Amino acid sequence: MNPQQKYELQNNTWLRRNLELENKNNPSEDKTALIKFLRNSDPPTRKGVVCYRCLKYGHYANNCPTITDPEWDSKVMRKNERKPVRPDGKPSSLSPEKKKQMEIYSLKKSIKVEERRLKSLKQKNSAQLEILNKRLNELCPNPGDFKLEEILNNRVKELLNIDVNKYEPNTSDFHSHL
Repeated sequence: MNPQQKYELQNNTWLRRNLELENKNNPSEDKTALIKFLRNSDPPTRKGVVCYRCLKYGHYANNCPTITDPEWDSKVMRKNERKPVRPDGKPSSLSPEKKKQMEIYSLKKSIKVEERRLKSLKQKNSAQLEILNKRLNELCPNPGDFKLEEILNNRVKELLNIDVNKYEPNTSDFHSHL
């Protein structure tokens, strides 16, 4: 085969493939049909599968029977209101000691989360403090007794000691220096 014949054969093959693709049905229709089929077909259920929508065993959330039920409200069921359930479906009875241990564990965990949030808040405040100090030095080279860091530290202390039920913001210190 000479090079000219090879080129013509490749060109013909390429043209044939393109014609086949053009004559073929739209592939996006095939994909949508496949997606619809997969959504409607039930996946194999496992013993330990729990629906996060209704918190029942044996199905996934996309196949939950409560999806089509207009009377069911997803906000009615909350995780903290349900009893602990063993994998075999029977409710477990926790001893008072175990309940206390679980409460202590959850409180320790929430303390760690709050410590991380506080650390993040301190880092953000220190970064903002640096920016404010730079801008303050640009605006007035001799700010006098204006101590922004001290004001911010006092505000952080106020926020840490705040009683949520009796919250009254105290902004007098901050506004008096401005």
